[in-house]
Amino acid sequence: TDLCDNSANPLEDRPELGPCDTSRFPRCNGDQDICYNRKPSRDHFHRDNHQHKFYIQYDRVFCYPKSWGGCSSCSPGRYCKSEKRCILEEEGYPCAEWF
Repeated sequence: TDLCDNSANPLEDRPELGPCDTSRFPRCNGDQDICYNRKPSRDHFHRDNHQHKFYIQYDRVFCYPKSWGGCSSCSPGRYCKSEKRCILEEEGYPCAEWF
């Protein structure tokens, strides 16, 4: 489950991670894909692999043309489809299927 930064001033405040308010995401048309451009948290890590947890900041969510072939939705990092999460340090990481 994705987490979003629900702080009042996301560019200034420390992220307040919580459930996403999907009404704050852009509405993409039929020839576009949504790209969340998830950011790595500095304070939250996965217990199983100690990788950074990623979160969504509403002002970084955009619609891109489907002709681009999608996006990894992790900036920086790479999306591991098989684990349904972003991996910051991807080199040598045993992901079964990368986006």
